[in-house]
Amino acid sequence: MNDAHRKARLNYLIDHDYGRAAEFVRSTGISKARVSQMTSSAHPFGEAAARKLAQDLGLHEDWFNHTLPTPKEEQAGKSQPTTMDVVTSISGAILLTTDRLNVLTSTIERLHSFAISPVCPQACAEEIFDRIADLEKLLRGVEREKAISAQSLKS
Repeated sequence: MNDAHRKARLNYLIDHDYGRAAEFVRSTGISKARVSQMTSSAHPFGEAAARKLAQDLGLHEDWFNHTLPTPKEEQAGKSQPTTMDVVTSISGAILLTTDRLNVLTSTIERLHSFAISPVCPQACAEEIFDRIADLEKLLRGVEREKAISAQSLKS
C-alpha cells in the first residue's frame, strides 16, 4: 500500500479508537511531534515505520497496509452477540425450561399417585400434598420463564 493509505489508516485508528490525536499521544506515549509527522502530508509514513508502529501498538504488522479492524472494532465484534447467537441462547433456555416443566409435571403425578394409594399413611399423604402444592408453585414459575423466553424470541 502507499503512503496515503497508511496515513488514512492511522487517522482512522486515531479517530475511531482514541477519539483525537491528544488521546492517542497520551495513551501510546508517542510524541505529539511524531504523530503530527506521521499524519501530515509533508512527511512520508513508510512501510517500515508503519510496521514498527503497528507492532508497538500490538496490531498485526501489516495493519496499516490492509483493511483490518481496529482493536476497538475487534473487541466490539467479540462482545456483541449476533442475532443468531441470541436466538440460539433463547431457544436453549426454552428447551431447558420445557425439560424442567416435564420433570416437575412427572414428579407431581408420581407423588399424587402415591399419596392417594392405600399404602400411604394419612400423615405421609398430607406431607406429600404440601410438597405437591410447592411443586405446583414452582411449575407456574417455570411456565412464566418459558413464556418470557418465548416472547423474547418473538421480539
